[in-house]
Amino acid sequence: MNLIECVAGSVSISPLSPCVMGCGDCEEATDIVRDSLEVNILLIKSCDDIFAVISIDALYLGSDLRNRIEKLLIGIALPTNIFISASHTHYAPMLDTKKPFFGDCNLGHLDYVEGQIKSLLERLIQEGFCMCYLEVQKYQSNLVSNRRRKRFLGVDTRGRIVWNKVWMQPSRKNPRPTSYKIEIRNKSDGFLVAVIWQLACHPTSLPYGKEHSSHFVAHVRDAVRRNNSAKTAFLFLQGFSGDLRPPAIPPIKGPKGFIRHLLLGSWYTLFTEENYQKWLNSLWREYSLPHEKCDFEKSISQKRVEASRIRLPADLLFDVGASSTREITFQKLIFSGVTLFGVSGELVSHYSKYLENQFPDMVLIPVGCIDDVIGYFPTDEMIAEGGYESFEFLESFGLKGITEHFEENLKKIFMQVLSQ
Repeated sequence: MNLIECVAGSVSISPLSPCVMGCGDCEEATDIVRDSLEVNILLIKSCDDIFAVISIDALYLGSDLRNRIEKLLIGIALPTNIFISASHTHYAPMLDTKKPFFGDCNLGHLDYVEGQIKSLLERLIQEGFCMCYLEVQKYQSNLVSNRRRKRFLGVDTRGRIVWNKVWMQPSRKNPRPTSYKIEIRNKSDGFLVAVIWQLACHPTSLPYGKEHSSHFVAHVRDAVRRNNSAKTAFLFLQGFSGDLRPPAIPPIKGPKGFIRHLLLGSWYTLFTEENYQKWLNSLWREYSLPHEKCDFEKSISQKRVEASRIRLPADLLFDVGASSTREITFQKLIFSGVTLFGVSGELVSHYSKYLENQFPDMVLIPVGCIDDVIGYFPTDEMIAEGGYESFEFLESFGLKGITEHFEENLKKIFMQVLSQ
């Protein structure tokens, strides 16, 4: 049995005043909430050390909020032992103060989020730790779509014909990313203390994008709590989803639509409310099915919880400008045979499959959108093909270019971090 000593809980961070969404459909500030936004925290105790896993419903968390959380945990957990991930919802107040392209951060709301996290941490410390056991399952999701489609013929936003270009359209490839579900239960009574769920999927395409929402995370989270307890913490960790999103694809209508489809292919749009609910229900059914249980015998080498956090100069992978001090974070947290591997970027799904193949004997869970996200991490093939994930994203993240041998250098860093 895989045991950890832990405590977990959640707190609402839904806005109390109008806020601009991070990369949302609505550019105006709003305080209307469709689905609750939360911070969920799992604290793990190992000997005299405490480790924190924190999930925040936001596009990105940014360096400012990361620093604030580190200060809240002074005397409790070392910065290396604090693993923080944003859910990457596109329908939550912007928390990153250094990415104005994606939306302005409401500093009053940022203070509120900090206060809510502080209150939750105080409550968890007061509540105390309990001995728990883990059950880890993994499965391949059939409910996400690869958004890179290379077409011989296309039409840009100005109506001009463009040849042989990669578009943000549904690909014929079925990505089937590996998803992980961890249930953490109290050893004495089986109470579901916390769930960690990892899925690689951009939370986009809401039917009505003018309301704050944690998107599909809220649907699965609420269902888990209805079937267990409202006190169950639910930590969602965004996978390597740089090229994956919901399959919000409209049906072909009429002869003109059919001809357009033949010439230009399918395009993403917003879900209709009916189709969104169908997709959510399918996502929950997929999640709740019994899946393959992970084999811990090969992955457990020790019982002690361990963490490492490496911050490397961003110019190893990107052209950030001569005077820039920007960094990329690579973080590893190991507990009870599970390895969380986080990167401060939006990595494409190829890298998830690469890690799975390189470390087949590990329960290795890739996590994107930790800390201060630098941008997208494409493959060399994508860079050669073009498209948003290759270089069109650069300007919005304040980057000037991508270094040569990007994929090779990134994989070397992977091996450096994970082989320690």
